[in-house]
Amino acid sequence: MQKKLIHFLLQLCLIRDSSSVPECDWLWKNSLSEEWKHCLLTLDLHRLTPLVAYKLNVFGLLIKVPEPYREQLQASYKRIQKVNKCFLLTLDAILKAMQQYDLHPVVWKGAM
Repeated sequence: MQKKLIHFLLQLCLIRDSSSVPECDWLWKNSLSEEWKHCLLTLDLHRLTPLVAYKLNVFGLLIKVPEPYREQLQASYKRIQKVNKCFLLTLDAILKAMQQYDLHPVVWKGAM
């Protein structure tokens, strides 16, 4: 069951619209606390917990996650939001400083 849980959560990250979310009631009913614990450890190891939390929230599934693990997912997402905001503010400051020297960077990936 543990692999099914991780598989479902990773699959969820690749889905763009809610009409494509597979039926998952079995997941919430049959997943044990230890399975959630191991799953979140694995997601943390690969730095995917914030993305999974975001997708669960977008598709209205976060409420179905058992309480202590829901809180962990939400905390991870909020933490990465703060980190990303700091990165964007830093990038903005760098781009403004470059603009003062008439430097025009080409942004290939990311925030722009």
